[in-house]
Amino acid sequence: MTERTHEIWLPFGKMVRAARLEQGLTHRGLAERIQSSHGLISKIENAKRATSKETVLLLDTALKFDGKLVRRWESVIRTQSSPDWFQRAKEYEEQAREMKFFHPLAVPGFFQTPEYSQLVITASSPGITGEQLASITEARRAWRQRLRVGQGLVLNVVIPESAFIAARHEPEVMRGQIDRLLDEAEARSTTIQVLPATSRDLTWTCGAFRLLYLRDTDTLLCAEHALGEEFSDAEEQVSNMEAAFSRLQAWALPPDASRDKMTDYRGSL
Repeated sequence: MTERTHEIWLPFGKMVRAARLEQGLTHRGLAERIQSSHGLISKIENAKRATSKETVLLLDTALKFDGKLVRRWESVIRTQSSPDWFQRAKEYEEQAREMKFFHPLAVPGFFQTPEYSQLVITASSPGITGEQLASITEARRAWRQRLRVGQGLVLNVVIPESAFIAARHEPEVMRGQIDRLLDEAEARSTTIQVLPATSRDLTWTCGAFRLLYLRDTDTLLCAEHALGEEFSDAEEQVSNMEAAFSRLQAWALPPDASRDKMTDYRGSL
């Protein structure tokens, strides 16, 4: 029986194959380096089989990826299974008393409607499959549903005005997204601020991030990147991003003015 190709693993397999050929290795030669079978190497390269993290760590070392292959593997695992993708975040967030969000290009995923989420994901990942898209969209919906404010969780978010402008070509989607934000802003424990388009360059914020203030007084930084998310409790990193968020709040419109801004923009669509 012919084994089926797992489309989601094709880019990963191509990475392994390209690195193996670049180093002049055969399937058997690479297999010997990681003490495995050449048949397994072939199946990994052709996306016939997913592999374990232990094997990925060996491949990463043997092919001198410096961790890049491991990060790609973790990214596929997160995309393939949304519960895995959000599991670590879930554990931390259930301990949080306050969360702060910022994304320089879009409404943060926590506050996205399913329609807006699909729009953002397809724009940033053109090759994504329908199954992957549905999985990520549902995971984001469930993420917010799971952390409904009602147990003292405080939410603060700064959203660049450019995030609204970027989606103006989809007015129905954007109207629904703004309605969602206006509803969220009604909660006393939620503060939403709009950062005017005339504000300073945001590149120094290092991209999308959120801060989690845990009930045991620890603070965690979650930094988003192309291959997923990374959590850190390093004091200097956390302190830098707390300072960044404070600046963003200072530059942003006050909550009432932000609601007016969103309402006005919705009316212009």
